[in-house]
Amino acid sequence: MRKLPFLFLLALCLCLCACSNESPAPAAPVDTAAEINVYYSDESCENLISESVSIAELSPENIMSALHEKGAISAPVAVRSFLMDKTGIIRLDLGAEFGSMINAMGTSGEYMMMGALVNTFLDAYSASGLMLQVDGKTLETGHSIYDFTLEFFPLEP
Repeated sequence: MRKLPFLFLLALCLCLCACSNESPAPAAPVDTAAEINVYYSDESCENLISESVSIAELSPENIMSALHEKGAISAPVAVRSFLMDKTGIIRLDLGAEFGSMINAMGTSGEYMMMGALVNTFLDAYSASGLMLQVDGKTLETGHSIYDFTLEFFPLEP
């Protein structure tokens, strides 16, 4: 006798759930495209300039591709890891090709490449700083050891 109310409730629930002929509406496509400012060197390699570009979605890989397309970096670069902490600091680890590329630069070329990379990431993610590594190690060039948090580079050095 005690089972009867429970069985009645169960049957009612099954009837209500099974009676619907409607299928769920398909989800509307989500537009993940993003507009970012990509920074790169002017022709004289004296100033950083920026241009707004559209990327498929905001991701470190897409940002690196946009930097390459604008000529800020001369070859594609792999992103090994990316993390932005709660304080707005980005921790970015790039592939060895970035270290080779930047070590082949002179002083102004290095400044322009680092400025383009840092400014583009900081602007895209509204971040306050960027800690850069290459292959999990601190980036060292003939001009600097980048073992500190990089901030926005001035557009004119």
